[in-house]
This record gives sequence, C-alpha cells and structure tokens, in this order.
Amino acid sequence: MKQLTGNRTRLSEERGWELMFLVTGLFPCSAELEKELQKFLQSRKTSEVAQDCLLRFQRVLASGARRYPPHQVEVEAIQHKHKHIYHRIYFPDDSNDVS
Repeated sequence: MKQLTGNRTRLSEERGWELMFLVTGLFPCSAELEKELQKFLQSRKTSEVAQDCLLRFQRVLASGARRYPPHQVEVEAIQHKHKHIYHRIYFPDDSNDVS
C-alpha cells in the first residue's frame, strides 16, 4: 500500500498494482491489516485494478488461501493488463476452440 501511495514513478506504481493483484488473490492477510487494506482498495474507486483487487481480496476472505501459487499465465495476464485468461483447446480433428 505504501508503494501505491504518492508514488511518482509510473512504472513502479504499475508493478505495485500487479503485485497487489496477485497477492490479494492468494491468501488472506492478518486481521490487523485486513481493515486497512479494504479501506485502501475502496478509496481507489477510480482504479479498475483496485476494484479487481478488492473483489479478489473479498473472495479469498470468504474461501481461504489458494493451494498453489499463481501460474505463469496468470502473472503474464496481469502484466499485459488482461483480466481474463483464455485457453486454446486443440482437438484430434485439428480444430480448436478458445475458452
């Protein structure tokens, strides 16, 4: 949160949001930090990434920590500012589909 408050370096701020996105979707934070993080994310209403982080944060609070770290595809998706991850599926008849 400190990295994202008053940061004058655009690249550093972007990387901070990427990290925040990944972390908020992995595991719940401590009870002491929980209220502060929620207030912080809610105060950034104009940031689309902050709203996505808030949703991920709330989902982790409800369901608990993930079992596995983020996959490389997930990391690359946030680095390229993609919200959705699509997988191309190849079938034996040489056709394919994206889902």
